[in-house]
Amino acid sequence: MTDFFNDPQSILYLRFIHSQIKLCTNSIKKVEGEDIWGSEVAEELRMLQDHILNRKEEKKFTSAILEIKSQLVEDGLITKVF
Repeated sequence: MTDFFNDPQSILYLRFIHSQIKLCTNSIKKVEGEDIWGSEVAEELRMLQDHILNRKEEKKFTSAILEIKSQLVEDGLITKVF
């Protein structure tokens, strides 16, 4: 387990997941209300999906992710894919 947390590729993966979880958490908070219709939940899920897809298309990543990725590319551990 210590190897996992010392591996820069693992840290890159965890930072990416962390940034996606924030989006999901915000959507969950919106639909947790007691007086919410199914159509409102469906709309929130559509908006979440659109937001995630837009992030992918626009290649929006946090500065921490970009910094780790650049270092991994520089060290030859990964190829530049995003």
